[in-house]
Amino acid sequence: MREQTVKSGAINGHLFELKRRHPDLILAGAAPYILYVDDAFYCTSESRHAADDEIKALQ
Repeated sequence: MREQTVKSGAINGHLFELKRRHPDLILAGAAPYILYVDDAFYCTSESRHAADDEIKALQ
């Protein structure tokens, strides 16, 4: 498994899913969090707090 879902839900009719990358990818320099909206890539984030801010911005 390369990613693990840590948070998911719906905001304003859009489905979102926040995933955390596998530790091996993080050690290789990849951003730890990936946000998908409506099953499409939206952005990456260096911290859970920043990812939560991106989710709030969808409102």
